Amino acid sequence: MNKIDLIIKNGEICTSDKQYKADIAVADGKIVAIGDAAHFPEAEKVIDATGKITLPGVIFTHSHYRDPGYTHKEDITTGSRASAAGGATMSISMTNVKPVPTTLENFQAWVENSNEKSLIDFALYGGYGRTTSTLEEVDKLAKAGAIGIKVFQFEDFKADYPHVPELSITDW
Repeated sequence: MNKIDLIIKNGEICTSDKQYKADIAVADGKIVAIGDAAHFPEAEKVIDATGKITLPGVIFTHSHYRDPGYTHKEDITTGSRASAAGGATMSISMTNVKPVPTTLENFQAWVENSNEKSLIDFALYGGYGRTTSTLEEVDKLAKAGAIGIKVFQFEDFKADYPHVPELSITDW
């Protein structure tokens, strides 16, 4: 370790199977060591977490930031800000956006938009439906980083939102 940006000292680390006292070293926004701070290089900032439980960041696994297309409901900046305030360090966003990410081009534009606006890490779903009729396009979305593919197996004829028609498959 050459450079440490942050040390969180004297906290109780809580994992899925145990709780223990240790210090955490952070460099370039990532945890680089867990142990005794006496063995870490000097840090630019030190936080004393005495009497506090240190938890890993939460992953918000089902967010709907609605950006682009429905930003009057929520956008990536405000949604990711609210997620961060609640302890989330990553958000996985659903496909209720316009244009729907059923093509590689639309998915890549959504990734770029999220890169510009999100305050936390993110992952995105791709979509399959009327506007994506081939499995080859699904393969392209997966290779571009889509963590899953969203499909509605019905069509809501009363509204086009939130059950986006482009994600509906009605001919099985």
